[in-house]
Amino acid sequence: MKHHVLISNDQFEDNHIEQIGEALAGWATWERISQSLAEAKLREKLNRATVLAGWASGRMLAESPVRYYLCGSAGFDAYLNMGLEEREDFVITNARHTMSVPVAEHAIALMFALARLLPIHFKDQLDRHWERRWHYRELAGSTVCVVGLGGMGTEFARRCVGLGMNVIGMRKRAGKKHSIVERVYASTALAEAVAEADHVVALLPGGPGTRHIFDRKVFAAMKPGAHFYSVSRGSVTDEVALIEALQSGRLGGAGLDVVEHEPLSKESPLWAMPNVIITPHCGGLSAKLNDRLCDLFIENLRRLKTGEPLLNVVNLKENCLQDQ
Repeated sequence: MKHHVLISNDQFEDNHIEQIGEALAGWATWERISQSLAEAKLREKLNRATVLAGWASGRMLAESPVRYYLCGSAGFDAYLNMGLEEREDFVITNARHTMSVPVAEHAIALMFALARLLPIHFKDQLDRHWERRWHYRELAGSTVCVVGLGGMGTEFARRCVGLGMNVIGMRKRAGKKHSIVERVYASTALAEAVAEADHVVALLPGGPGTRHIFDRKVFAAMKPGAHFYSVSRGSVTDEVALIEALQSGRLGGAGLDVVEHEPLSKESPLWAMPNVIITPHCGGLSAKLNDRLCDLFIENLRRLKTGEPLLNVVNLKENCLQDQ
């Protein structure tokens, strides 16, 4: 079977497209399409393709003959319950590991910023106001709970260990030994896990199984004054419960790269809270991202050519990577 490959990533530069074209030479035809292509034109392109590398909506993929979708995102919750899980001839892979380093570094940056009161100092700078504070926090010696120990969670945990923090974690398969985190809780023991931590970091995938896993009960179980960070999917957090915990003083602060409905409403009280840092779902972005994504696409296209198992295959029925 000769494949026709669509490359849908507007951020790729000419050298990335050239490398992918060289990898496909002689065994597949290909073309580059814009991510903003009109729906009718996109359907026309999808109807002639067997492979898509980049991005497309789950609805349109489900209605197309595309058999292999090399998704440019680490998250795949947008493709759940679209009927794709029922197609025996459909394979989806995600971009696992391509964003792990920048997400981990972004979470560390949020931790340091809150610990050193940087939002307050940034405001002071704008006001040309010089004032020393005395109640800064130190990360060394504190305990961080990493909720979700996949690629991103592991990269983050590694950095926390390097900072001298005590690292505990939570994941679905708690009995499986982790390379860095010695004490791992099951998802059913989330309230118990967060009760120990000064910092709680959500690095979970989206989907029905994780929706609002951080609710009133979990926030109430956290240490008074603990900091909460969400850097994977906004759907894992009950935002009303989070706001209540911040307003009551139960939580000492929050660093949010993702929120439940993006962009965050201008009316949200989170914007005006001095102990909250909001960034626009940019944690996974990096000057090196497209190089990593291009390399991953090329490797999976090579494997498709040779019949080897693809990397990062997603099990849409179970909402997890196939090897987890």
